[in-house]
Amino acid sequence: MCAILNSALVLFCVRSYSSAGREFGAPSVVKYFGIPKYERGNEVYQRLSELSKNAHELAKRYYEQKDLDAQEELNNVEKEIDKTVAELYGITDKELEDVRKTLGVLKGEDVER
Repeated sequence: MCAILNSALVLFCVRSYSSAGREFGAPSVVKYFGIPKYERGNEVYQRLSELSKNAHELAKRYYEQKDLDAQEELNNVEKEIDKTVAELYGITDKELEDVRKTLGVLKGEDVER
């Protein structure tokens, strides 16, 4: 669930529901995302779970220790999360690229998630 909620696709949706200038919406906005129920044994869900755990560990290293290697690894894990969430929702690579471009996360740019 964390991986999905922290993906560029969900951030894109949240921004569309948010008031101007806000990066987040009311908690009730989550009901519009159609987050699929977790299926034990499903490879996509297992992959998202592992990516999420990895992202949390890397974020902790980066924010607590200012580890720049962890930041670079975290950016790569976030890209992989985005691709995996896109697969879950049937979003094409081109559509994902457009979402990431709109959010400003292409070419090394970062976005607060």
